[in-house]
Order: sequence, then structure tokens, then C-alpha cells
Amino acid sequence: MRYLAAMTMMFLIAVCKMGHAGCLTNGDFEAVPFLSGWEPTNSVYNPVLPHDGLVSGSNTAAFLTSGGAYAAGMYQAIASTGPEWQFDVLFATAGGAKGGFQLLLYGVDRTSIWLQVEADGSVRSDGVDLFGNAPIVNFSFDANSNNSFSDDVDTLNVYALRLLGHFYETPAYDVLLSDANTLSLTHIQTGLIAGSRGTSDFSDGLTCVRFESGSAPSVVDQVAVVPEPSGIVMLETLLAIIFLAATSRVIHRLRCTTRSGSRLAVGC
Repeated sequence: MRYLAAMTMMFLIAVCKMGHAGCLTNGDFEAVPFLSGWEPTNSVYNPVLPHDGLVSGSNTAAFLTSGGAYAAGMYQAIASTGPEWQFDVLFATAGGAKGGFQLLLYGVDRTSIWLQVEADGSVRSDGVDLFGNAPIVNFSFDANSNNSFSDDVDTLNVYALRLLGHFYETPAYDVLLSDANTLSLTHIQTGLIAGSRGTSDFSDGLTCVRFESGSAPSVVDQVAVVPEPSGIVMLETLLAIIFLAATSRVIHRLRCTTRSGSRLAVGC
């Protein structure tokens, strides 16, 4: 039993590590340079610029400029998360005729979850109007046109956004969103089907995160992707560990027993 208890404890520690291991590099934009780990997609026409952090303790966020035919954007490829994962970001966005903040999450075959804030402040994901199509997002405003929402004359409304991927058995994902300037995720929609730009169900994992500014600038901060082991995977792993532990114990007993059935005095 001591062997089983030890192996079980090792399993629980491994699960804790899995549940808190981040996949992204520099999701808080505190590295130097601030876009280390990220690839800008249109730096010539609409660059991604540093911005004041969106939450207490954060020094830097990423401001995606907008204007003209090309939106600002950036992406980061990550190690596959597996079918169960959690994505988090803080964002603020201005309003635009074709929407503002846009998020794309890619699977291994370039299938994407595509979420965006619409021109009226509602949120849409993979062709579905979320949260009853209510205009939840209050827009930020760069009053002095200096690529910032942080000045005294500006308006800054920060939102917390979380997506939960559940693709181990039933392929679907959930979207959770806060009200302005709070971290409490009060707006929740579950059971969404992924794949607006492809056919995969993300069962092989999330492999790339991308942001775009749409027709209005936006800011992102505290980006995080965490693989979340499903209950079934954890159960299968635990059962495998129990089997291996039991087998190891039987082998140990056999090695400590003589042909006559008596145990050795040393090493048992």
C-alpha cells in the first residue's frame, strides 16, 4: 500500500503541474522587447505598439493599431495543448464599422475559433451571436489619437475573456466574459461548435493564438493558455499507475522470496 500511495501522490502532483503549465511565451508583454515570442502580421502599415498594462501589476500591454485596408495583428504558435484547454486574455477595444477586437485560435489543421466584438458591442463567435446578442462591450476611446487608451482624456474599458475547450469526447467550447473593468466572468455561453474556417473539432489540441484589430484599434494583456487534463484522461492515467504499482509490488515480493517460500533476511 505504501507503494500505491506514493505513486498516487506522484500522479496528483503531475496533474497539478499539468493544470498550471502555461503554453505561451511572454503573454504579459513584460519581456524586452515587449513582443518577444510574438510575430506581427502587418507591422509596415499598422504596427503593434506598447501600451500601459490593463491590470494592476502589469506594466505593458500590446496595442493593435487600425486604419486603411490592413488591420494590425500578431500571432504565436504554441505546443499543442491536447483536447482540453483554457485560454484567457484581458482586452479593450474601440468601436468600428466592421468591429474591433478579434481573436483566432487555431487547431493543428488550421481550423479556427473566430471570436470578434461587433460594431454594436455584441460578441460573435464562429457565426453565433453570444449572450443573447446583447451589446455587452462598452468601447474604449483614444480622444487625442496617440495610440493609447490610457490618457486622462481617454476612455478605457477593460474586459476579461476566457474560452474553455472541451474536445476529448463532445467537441465544443465555452465562452465566458466579464462586464467592464471587473474580472468576474458573469456572461457565460456553453456548448459552442468550433470550426468556422475548417472542419476539425480541435481534438488534437490548440496550436496557435492570433489577435487582429479589425476596423478599430484594440489592446490585449495577460494572455494565457493552459492545458487542462480531462477527467477521463486523469482516470485512465491513475488506473494505469495503480496497475503498474501493483505489478511492481508482486515482482518485489517474488524477488524477496526463496524457492522454499521463506523470505530473505536482507533486502526485503
